[in-house]
Amino acid sequence: MRSVCFCLSLLLSPWLGGALYAVSAAPPAPLPLPTPASRTAAPESNQIDFKPYMAAMQRRIRENWRAPQVPTVRRTVASFSIKRNGEVFDLTIKQSSGDAQADEQALAAIRQTAPFEPLPAAYRESRINVQFEFKINVNPDRDVQSRAKLTPSSFPIRVWINPYFRSTEQLVPADILAALRQGVLDWTRILLSIPTDDTFANYIFTLEKVSEEKQVQTLLDARIFTFVAQGEPVDLKIEVAPQPQVLDKSALFTSTEGQMGRIEIAAYGNRDEVREFYLRTVLIHEIGHALGLDHLPDQKCNFMAPNLYTCFSNEPPECRNDTRDTRCIAVRLDQVRPIEKLLSAKSAKPLPAKRLP
Repeated sequence: MRSVCFCLSLLLSPWLGGALYAVSAAPPAPLPLPTPASRTAAPESNQIDFKPYMAAMQRRIRENWRAPQVPTVRRTVASFSIKRNGEVFDLTIKQSSGDAQADEQALAAIRQTAPFEPLPAAYRESRINVQFEFKINVNPDRDVQSRAKLTPSSFPIRVWINPYFRSTEQLVPADILAALRQGVLDWTRILLSIPTDDTFANYIFTLEKVSEEKQVQTLLDARIFTFVAQGEPVDLKIEVAPQPQVLDKSALFTSTEGQMGRIEIAAYGNRDEVREFYLRTVLIHEIGHALGLDHLPDQKCNFMAPNLYTCFSNEPPECRNDTRDTRCIAVRLDQVRPIEKLLSAKSAKPLPAKRLP
C-alpha cells in the first residue's frame, strides 16, 4: 500500500503589535513518501492535482482554529491521515509547541473540521498522510498606527473597491467583488441593528446571503457608507491581493494620511458560500479597525476577536455549524454605541437584531 504525505501550514501573526491576528497559508505541494527501490516510475498519485483539495482543507481548518493568546512564538505540527471517504484517523502531535493549550487547540481545529471531503476520485490509494503546521507569531515591540478620528462629518464614508487585483490588470471575479460590497453593507446593517436598550451587553448579528437590490438601496440610503468610482474622492480603499501567498495574512488594514486607510484582503478557496462568508467576516473585522476599534482578546466569536469572528451554536438555527446560508457574529454594545452617537442625527429604520441570552 502506498500513500502520499502533504505538509501544510497555517500562520497566525499580529499586525502592528496586536492590531490584527489572521491566518494565511501558501498553496500546498504534494510531497511523495519514498517508494521501494524496485520501482522506477513515479507513483500515479504524483500526477494528481491535490491543490484544490488541500486549499479547501486549509480554509475549513482556519475557520475552526481558536489560537490562544501567547507571549512568544509557538509552532505546533499535527500529523493525521485521511481515508478515501474523508474520515480522519491517527491524529497526533508530531511536534509540540511547548504550550499545552496551543497544542490542544490545534488538535481541536482538526477534530471539529473532520470529516473532510472524500479524496479525489483519480487517487487510487486508500489514504493520504498530512502534516499540518500551526504557527503563532508574536511581535509585541511594534507600535499601533494611528487611525483617523471619526466625527459626524465623516459620514457617509466613501468606499472604493478596486475591480482589479492590486497592481495588475486582471479583473477580480464578480463573486469576490459582490462579497466585498456586501461586507461593507453588513457594517451598515450592524449599525442599524443596534438594540434600543442596554438590557443585554451583547447581541448576535446574522449574516445572510447577498442582499436583494431593494434592501441594498435601503442600506445605501442610510448614508453610512457610499460606494464611489475610481478617480472620485475616497476615504477607504479595498483591494484584493493578486495571490493569497503575496499577503502573509488574511487581510491587512493600513492607515493613510488624509484618509481612513486601505484594506488589502486575500481571497482564499473556491467560489462558494464558504468563501463569500469568509471574505465578508474578514472585511467586517478590518472595517472595524478602520473605524477605530481594537481587538477583544478575551472574546471567541466577536467580530473584533483576534482570529475567530463567527459563532457556532445550536440556537438560533442560523448559527448552527452545518448551515450553509448564514453565519453569526457577536457584537458588544460598547463597541458600536460610540459610532451610533456620531450617527444620531441620521434617521433609519432599525433592522431586527438577535441578542445573546
